[in-house]
Order: sequence, then C-alpha cells, then structure tokens
Amino acid sequence: MADPEIYLAIDNCFASKRWTLPSDWTAIIKNLGIDCIEASADTECDPLYMDAGYLKDWVSDVKKACKKNGTRVVNLYSGHGSYSTLGLAHTDSRCRERMKNQWIKPLMKMASELDAGIGFFCHAFDSSVLGNPTLYKKYYDILCGDLAELAVYWKSISQKYAGIEQMYSPHQIPWTIKGSERFLSEIYKRAKTPLYLTIDTGHQSGQRNFLEQSDRHDYEIALPEDTDTYKWLEMLGGYSPIVHLQQTDGKHSSHFSFTPERNSTGIIHGNKVLSVLKKFYAKPENKNMPLRCDKLYLTLEPFFSTGTKDACILKSLEQSAAYWREVIPKDGMKLSDLV
Repeated sequence: MADPEIYLAIDNCFASKRWTLPSDWTAIIKNLGIDCIEASADTECDPLYMDAGYLKDWVSDVKKACKKNGTRVVNLYSGHGSYSTLGLAHTDSRCRERMKNQWIKPLMKMASELDAGIGFFCHAFDSSVLGNPTLYKKYYDILCGDLAELAVYWKSISQKYAGIEQMYSPHQIPWTIKGSERFLSEIYKRAKTPLYLTIDTGHQSGQRNFLEQSDRHDYEIALPEDTDTYKWLEMLGGYSPIVHLQQTDGKHSSHFSFTPERNSTGIIHGNKVLSVLKKFYAKPENKNMPLRCDKLYLTLEPFFSTGTKDACILKSLEQSAAYWREVIPKDGMKLSDLV
C-alpha cells in the first residue's frame, strides 16, 4: 500500500481524573472538531483496576456516547499503570502470565467489542538482566514469544491493527530504529501475523544518553539517527498505524500541546511529519516485515499536571486541534493529497 489514508485522532488521557464519563469526554472531543478517539486505560477502563461488570458497562456506555456525539473510538491504548512494572519481561513467570492473560487479553477483547485497534506497552528489563547478555537473550526470546502469542490472539478476534509503543532507553525495547526492525520482524516471523509499532514524536529524547559507549553491550547503544523523530518516521512510519503526537524541544518527552507558544520553540511540525511519511511509502516493501499500514491515525497525546486548571486544558486542546486540522483538514484523505 503506497498511499495510506490519514486520520486525526486524540487520546482521551487529558480527561483522566477529570472528565471520566464517556458522555463527557466524547462531547469535549467532538467540540474540538475531532471524531476519532484513542481511549486510554487511564481514563477508567484498566482491566487490572476495574471490575469486570463495570468494564462491560463501560463498553456499552462508550458505544452510546459515541453514537450520540458523532465520534468513534478507533484505538484503545494502555496507560501509566502497565508502564510502571516489568510486565511481560518480568523475571517471574507468574507475573508475566498475569499481565498477558489478565490484562492484555481482556483489553484486547474490549477493543474488539468497540471495533477499535489496540496499542500497549507493558515490559521492562531489570538491570540484572540488561547487564547480562545471556539473561538478556533469554528474556528477549520470552518477550518475543509472548508478543507473538498476543498477535495471534488478536488476529483471532479482530482485523484491526495492534501495536507496541516505541520507547527511549535500552531496558524498554523497542528503542532504536534497527532494533525495532529486528523486533517487529522476529515477532512477525513467529506469529505469521503483524504486531506493529507506535512511534511517539517525543520518544527520541532519551537515546542521546546512550550513544556509543565502550562500557556497554551493543543492545544498550543508540546511534545518532535514533535521536531524530523524523528519521524514525522516514524509516518505520508505515509500520506505525498510530503515531502519538506531542510537541517537544527534542530533549524532553513532556507531551506538550501544540499551542502557538509551544510550536514556536518545538521541533514537531505537521507538514514535515507528513513529508517524511511520504518518503517511507516511496520505498519498496520489505519482505521480512509486516505489510505497510493502509491507515495511519495521527493521535494527539497531551499530558497535563494535576494542578492545571480545566479551562487551560480545554484551551490547549482547542489550539492543538486547530493546528493539526490545518494539516489534516479532513479524515481519510490520502497522504499524497496532503503532501
């Protein structure tokens, strides 16, 4: 697929602990001029925290709210809860199995019921593993096996995309461009079905701390290209059905909004994002990788501090949506028509 459809979406993480009812966050998002929503597990739908009966009702409430407000949940995504644990790379198999079967699979089932895609991140290597090449190889293999199993499970219940988020330090893979290619290729080889990537436009900030060093193993070393958001999009953008959008100075992953003030000093520019994605799609297919995506959801993912006033959040959201609607005036437009 050489010319994907482009959609503008927003993660409802901004609504966490504030506007948690589906009727509320769908209405706010519709008022921004955005129809496509990424629902975060942090906004009261995490299977590890929530009652099973409640989650069943939540899915029903989301469907009703989306119908009423003219929106749709296009993706369901993990939140901070799963990010704070070793998860699928835990040194204890009981914890890995719990994460896989009692968190990810229920989340996948919810996504399927919403006719949505799925994205998540829930693993990290302990330093005792990272510093030992033999152990690292062992747990890397376990992780690839579990993710391949999850890819197969997802295919059995949905035809939508599933992806794993790109991170920025060696204990949370995939974190380099070449490492991401190997990672996705290995999972695809095992599962015979794709597990894709989620590129975040601020997740290239940590790699500068791990550039060539003689005292590190090769899998702990980044290259200069790994610090470049646009190089990630150029090399891997078509394997990223969800692109998380945050404004950044390139040195921090603060998940800033796209306000005029932030845009004046930020390095993420909408037209350039689309231009480098077009470069990716101009390249031939890689037979060792999954098929390139025919739909890309460019998804705003703004974070706000607990002390931020509601009115300030809403203003930032409005300005961010307005900026990106200039870049993507209509959902579903072909990339070639936007660049």
